[in-house]
Amino acid sequence: AGIASASGIGLTICKELVAAMGGKLTVESAVGAGSVFTVTLDTLAYDESELVSPQELPDALNFGASARLHHASIGGAPRHSVRDASEPQGSGADSSSHPWDAAQPAARVQARPARVLLVEDDDMNRMVISLFLESHTVLEAHNGLEAVVIAHHMLTQDGEAPDMVIMDVNMPQLNGQDAARLIRRMGGSAAPWAARLPIVGLTASALDVELKRCSAAGMTTALTKPVTQSALLQLVHGAARLRRGSGTSTCSQSPPFSATPVHVPALDIETAFLLCDTTSLLMTAITQGAGVRQEVEHRMLAILRALRWATGELDIDGNVLSEMDALVATMESATDVMAGESLVKDTLRSKSKQWLPPPPPRAPRRRGPTIV
Repeated sequence: AGIASASGIGLTICKELVAAMGGKLTVESAVGAGSVFTVTLDTLAYDESELVSPQELPDALNFGASARLHHASIGGAPRHSVRDASEPQGSGADSSSHPWDAAQPAARVQARPARVLLVEDDDMNRMVISLFLESHTVLEAHNGLEAVVIAHHMLTQDGEAPDMVIMDVNMPQLNGQDAARLIRRMGGSAAPWAARLPIVGLTASALDVELKRCSAAGMTTALTKPVTQSALLQLVHGAARLRRGSGTSTCSQSPPFSATPVHVPALDIETAFLLCDTTSLLMTAITQGAGVRQEVEHRMLAILRALRWATGELDIDGNVLSEMDALVATMESATDVMAGESLVKDTLRSKSKQWLPPPPPRAPRRRGPTIV
């Protein structure tokens, strides 16, 4: 995954938040010593008995019920308010600055809750987005590797596939763009929905080059943080309509979720490297318990199936794939789950070198001019 450089959006958000409260944010820096950031706010006296605890916060905000939480994108005059649901739409200056936020009333009607796979390594971001989508079924993955395992399990189980994936771009284990590439390759007769599954990237970078990377990785669209509740709901509703077979959304404000499958290119060197790295990570997740949380449903079987798929994509020796198929079948039929997991771990530990495909030859690195 590596360490990504920051875009500086965090400081801009802090400045806007402080300004929204009528305050001031200042900074003093000294080379070699560090920086001191100071927030100055005019505060009023308050009664400590009226403070809301973190546990009471969701009820106090009352997401999606009698009130709606409105957020304004950074840029322009920031607006934050909890508005009563009975207030007419479009009254006052409460319209969001995001082009997809002006949701049509008909688009808010949902025949059934959508199934959304939320992939985000930040606990707070996962909590907020889950609250935004509380009327839908949200399954969580904490990193890109978990996303691959859970998505493969959902896509290959009849009726359990997600309607949409919301994927953070910068994550440990596998980043969001690599995870999206792998999910797209899960298509075919076993999981045809994978080629049309809406994958929405979340990124802190608003640079065009970052959005183009998301598109090249197979993501349907990408949103820059901070995201708004109405933008996410519009995407979820559009994805659910596509899954039900209604094709591209007719709402003029909705993003174009096309029914045309995303083209998956033939296996190239870059993808082969990615699959090799993924098989290694999946092996480690099974033998050492790292990378995929114990709380993931059907954890061992889901990882093993994903490993079998990834090695199959690399078109390695057929005997190895037959042995892996037998191991999957053994795990599926195991009456004693713990004994089955122990057998899987012991088998992979003894055959990991035999089963792990050798990485493809790497191209020599280009060297820059020598500076004397």
